[in-house]
Amino acid sequence: IKGMKFEYTESELAGELVPFYVTALIDDGKDLSLSPDDAVNVGYKLSADGLTLYAKNEKGELKTILPSDPRTIDSTGVDTIYATVDFAAASATKTYTIKTTSSSGTPATIEFYLPILAFTDSAYEAQSISGASKNANGEYDEIYVGGFTDLYVHALDPYGNLCEKCNFELSLGSETSAKIEPQAGVNLAVSGGKGVVPVRSLKEYRYYAEGCVANPSDPKDDCGPATISVIATMNGGVKAVYQPIFFREPPVPYPVLTDVFDVHGAVPEAEMNIPSAYYSMQQEYLDGIGDSASVYYNRPVHKDSLPSFLCFIWDSTSAEKLNPYELGISNKETDKEMYCNDYVSGDKLSCVGTPDADGYCTARLDVGGLKLSKTPKTGGSGKVLSWAKFMDKGKPVTQSFDGDLTDRMAPVIISARVTSISESQNQLVLNVSEPVANQQFLTTSLTFFLNSATSLTEDQRFKSDVAATSLQDRSENVRAYYITGDNSVSPHVGDYVRFSGDYNNVYWMDVTDIHAESYADIRPANDLTDYNWNAPTAYNSTVRLPSPWVQINGEAEVTVKEVAFSHTGNAPAGENVPMVQVVPFATSKSFEYAADSMNQVVGHFVQSDMFALVNSEERFYDYFSKNKNELHKIYFFFNVEYYTNLGGYVAGQSGKIFCDDETVFGVGKSCLDAGRNFYIAWNMRSEKGREVATGAYITKLQSYIKLGKFGKKNSLDKTNVWGVRRDATPTKK
Repeated sequence: IKGMKFEYTESELAGELVPFYVTALIDDGKDLSLSPDDAVNVGYKLSADGLTLYAKNEKGELKTILPSDPRTIDSTGVDTIYATVDFAAASATKTYTIKTTSSSGTPATIEFYLPILAFTDSAYEAQSISGASKNANGEYDEIYVGGFTDLYVHALDPYGNLCEKCNFELSLGSETSAKIEPQAGVNLAVSGGKGVVPVRSLKEYRYYAEGCVANPSDPKDDCGPATISVIATMNGGVKAVYQPIFFREPPVPYPVLTDVFDVHGAVPEAEMNIPSAYYSMQQEYLDGIGDSASVYYNRPVHKDSLPSFLCFIWDSTSAEKLNPYELGISNKETDKEMYCNDYVSGDKLSCVGTPDADGYCTARLDVGGLKLSKTPKTGGSGKVLSWAKFMDKGKPVTQSFDGDLTDRMAPVIISARVTSISESQNQLVLNVSEPVANQQFLTTSLTFFLNSATSLTEDQRFKSDVAATSLQDRSENVRAYYITGDNSVSPHVGDYVRFSGDYNNVYWMDVTDIHAESYADIRPANDLTDYNWNAPTAYNSTVRLPSPWVQINGEAEVTVKEVAFSHTGNAPAGENVPMVQVVPFATSKSFEYAADSMNQVVGHFVQSDMFALVNSEERFYDYFSKNKNELHKIYFFFNVEYYTNLGGYVAGQSGKIFCDDETVFGVGKSCLDAGRNFYIAWNMRSEKGREVATGAYITKLQSYIKLGKFGKKNSLDKTNVWGVRRDATPTKK
């Protein structure tokens, strides 16, 4: 019609939108023909039982409409309506009718179908597999209990074709046998019509050729087969059943529960302006890095039959690729790769507890000295691969048994940012290593050291009673709101914050449900009462390491302070003295400290911190924390020039200090991790390296921070006159 093409759809997947077209028809007694011109400005209503209808508004947005809503066909002569049925609500494949309420209207029909879910082979070639098949000996193979096996499913349309439009999440259905579970942390889903379902059994379902005979002396309580049912999470009517499948205990223990801990922490890398009563550079604080694990097995471990290798995967972004076959822990050439954040060989493992008379220890292995992520990661999921070597039916076997990792680490504050949202209110945003919940629902759940509260004594600046007007938790960004003003005490840039509470007086907790584990009761009885591993700790905690302090950043002041007079004797001596030195200082260090450290040599102390700038707005922090490959696009630029008082050029230098410069921010660190100001010292040398004469000198400074795609920020341009005295005697403060 008028150069437009309209296609009629007869069958579609439930949940998909199908367009229908309303226009005028002419019946000449022989054929029906379309006549859009006759439909212009014609009004109508629809009848469409069981269908959900949509139409586009003036902005081109789809909006829900009712069949009874009156509609008018526009100047194109064709009105487009979209119809669907809810995938979750559909009960079967069904044909629907849509038509205008006019007696002369011609109806249209559409079949909406639910996909057929079926098990298949790993190549997705078999149309449908109902369960395991017998081997060449006429028996069923049995899968080891505790080890994961992959089952493959695909979604088909009613005609047996792969449903490439099918994308939906999967779950195990109610027909699944007891103690069979999916692999934690794996997204069970059909994508493009195909899916993988890794499952394991924690119970035996044995195969007996003679069947399950009811014999009082041999009741065969472990007799199989097992059943595995997989359903579409949104619609349990879309399901597939796999049966038979058999499981048996392996000759070695397998992991059923693994707890990951942050036990050792780290000492601070930068000083903080906090009194020693509340903070120490020699104290280890929780750092959010998993460093220890307790691996619980299904039965006691023998002291002479420990696992041959343990591989821990917790942070996939920093995992190392290993080859089990080349390492000698597998005798299968097909075992070419696995990923580990850290690992321990069997010769470094030892029992927990004293072995009994038969050589058996407890069912737990404790492993320390790990590093399970490069940056704080205290939540999420992971797994342990416990490798074992054993004989089975007279054959040597190497096998890895997977176990899920459970977060037993306290959340830590990564950064804190304060912004003004009105003349009387500030917002404090804490970026936390994982979602947290305020257990006592108190607005005084944060502890501060308020350097900004100059009217208070040093001891009074340690405050745990600063009440927020509101506090929002249950996410990785905790937001607290504070009243500001002459008579109020509230957090500002340069102050410090930490979580309140302790392991025995819990204010905060992550959202991990450690009681949901199938084997949660295998942990020591005092695990929760005496440690509360998932809760932050007090600044002076001794039972566990204290949680860290974090400096509050935000709209920090951008300033330049100067040492404007110096003797040449204050500068380094020698023949190869650099004309200009740029030295970074932690933002906790004052101008006076920096000037003394530089021996009071003339220079600019530029307080223009990349860390504070990145944290000053959520859009900056969110972008660069997710795109760390662009940190090299953040840099501090400076240009200094020195002239005689008559305008003669003496010296000058420009340069850039990049956000990812590890010589400035520390090994493995960047400007996302630490704040730095810069002392740009002039060693009172000319461009030719000679000491300058006594006199007045005009200095010019230009600086800015290039914040990647967000452009130039914190621009400074300053001109001043400095005094220099050529004298070997250093200037004293």
